[in-house]
Formats: sequence, structure tokens, C-alpha cells
Amino acid sequence: MRAAALVLLTALTSGAAVAQIADRAIEVTADQGLEWDKTQKLYIARGNAKLTRGQTAIAAGVLRAWYRDDDTRRGEVFRVEAEGDVRITRGDLVATGGRAVYDIDKRVGRLTGAGLAASSGDARLSASDFIELHDDRRVVVAQGGVRLMRPGEELRAATLSLHFEPVEIGARGRTRLVRVEADGDVRVTSCAGTVQANRVVYDPQSGDAQLSGEVKLTRGNDRLEGAAAEINTKDGSMRVTSAPRGRVSVVLDKGGAAKGAPCR
Repeated sequence: MRAAALVLLTALTSGAAVAQIADRAIEVTADQGLEWDKTQKLYIARGNAKLTRGQTAIAAGVLRAWYRDDDTRRGEVFRVEAEGDVRITRGDLVATGGRAVYDIDKRVGRLTGAGLAASSGDARLSASDFIELHDDRRVVVAQGGVRLMRPGEELRAATLSLHFEPVEIGARGRTRLVRVEADGDVRVTSCAGTVQANRVVYDPQSGDAQLSGEVKLTRGNDRLEGAAAEINTKDGSMRVTSAPRGRVSVVLDKGGAAKGAPCR
């Protein structure tokens, strides 16, 4: 069936309103047609539906878009709900789930349901509760059995925040991961060994990580425990500290001290 298309922010607005928001026009396409509910101020797109606003696109089996009908922002879409094989893309960021709610005013989208995952560059993320996309802040937040994978590294935690920055000006939405904040039963595995802690703040570019809360580091048969630690996942270096009146526990194998080996 030929796809139906509708430019939502220009279809039913006055000339003044179109001029005011022309650079933020939203386009919706669907294979099975579009419905317009004037009472609910709602558009419904069914069948391979897709909504596009600037660099952000939302695709799903069904899309619902609510719009305003006041004098100043008539026809302006402010909320989108998506159901069925949802896929949100912005630049090189791709997020999937069974359902999504996107607040256009706040530029925040939350995905839930089956197939909950996100990827950008060489980073791959999965979760069980939800994944939130904060477009303006370039932050992705995930909760519930979170798993982050990058070449040679894996991180598991209860909650996770990923911070991105543009690769370069004019790079058409390309970003890179610059900061990771993980909380709750955090476990990091890399060539530098295995790390466990209550909280980890990590710089993927430098490999530096700050760990706090019941820290345990394991490399082969060597084990170090303390209240906090600093490690580098690239060169294998580490430093463990104790809490006030606490202690550091070190268990070494016959090879001696736990020396870092560069990761390759």
C-alpha cells in the first residue's frame, strides 16, 4: 500500500504559526494510513509508521502524536507515543524497545518493553527496565540489569548513565562516549582484570575509572579489596585506598605483586 504522509505542523496551522516553527516541522509517514481525532487533538499513524523531526526519527508499528490547539502554538506536536518494534535514531545513536514515550518539549524519550537496547559508535547497551534518551544533554540513562559492551570491555550495573559529545563540528550527529556513571552492584571486566564496586565513574577515552564502595579487584589469582580505588583499563594500573579506620586487603599469588600489564 502506498505510504500516506502528513506534515503535522503545517497541515492545519495559520501562516504565522508555520513561520514561527518552520525549522521544527514534523513529518509522519505510515503504510496503513493516518487518523485524525480532533476531539483528542491526536494523530494516529499505523503500519510501519515513522515520525521525523530534525535529526531525530521514531519508527514503530503504531504512532500517536498529540498536538496543541491554542492561539500561540496551534498544531504544535508535544508528545509522541510509539508501540511495536520501536526504533529511535538520532545521528549514530540507535535505541530500540517495545514501547516509547517522547516528550518533544523536553526532548526526552523513554523506551520500555521487549528488545530494550541502544548503540552509538562502538558502545552497545541493554537493560530490562527502561532506557531514557536526553537529546539536549546527549545523555542516555538505563536501569535494570544494565549491560554495556565496548571492544575489550564489559560493564554490568543496576543503573547507568552514558554521556556523549560530538565527534567534531558538522559531523552529522556522530558522537563519542566520554563518561560513564554506574551504580548498584557494578562489575567491570577488561584485560586489566575484574572490578566490583557500588559505584564506578569511568572515562572510556583515557581508560581511567574511580571506584567506591566495597571495591574488589581481581587479576588472575591476585585480589585487592578496599573502600575506593583508581584503575586504568588500558594500562592495567591500579591504586586501592581504605576508608577512615578501615583497611586494604591484598592477596597475591606466587608471582608476587599485582603489576599492571598493558592492554592490547
